[in-house]
Amino acid sequence: LLGDRTDAAYYRTQTGVEMDLVLTVRGEPIGVEVKLTTAPKLAKGLRTAIADVGCKRTYVVIPSGERFRMAEGVEAIPVAQFIREVVERMRV
Repeated sequence: LLGDRTDAAYYRTQTGVEMDLVLTVRGEPIGVEVKLTTAPKLAKGLRTAIADVGCKRTYVVIPSGERFRMAEGVEAIPVAQFIREVVERMRV
């Protein structure tokens, strides 16, 4: 789905800080967190994971609704839009 130039990993520390998916595309880590709610909050643990991993971009994937900015470099995005716009761009 993502091609040969993308690596995927799960991130978790001993203290429980985690990120569902870290995609490394051309050397750049991109964070992905999946939520069931359409109105997610940016939790302290995710902020810590973003800093630990060094993600300049993080996507909080939601089931539906509108795309919106959550913080600098972090946005919530519906799953269909994430696949259409983000995943397809990674394949190029």
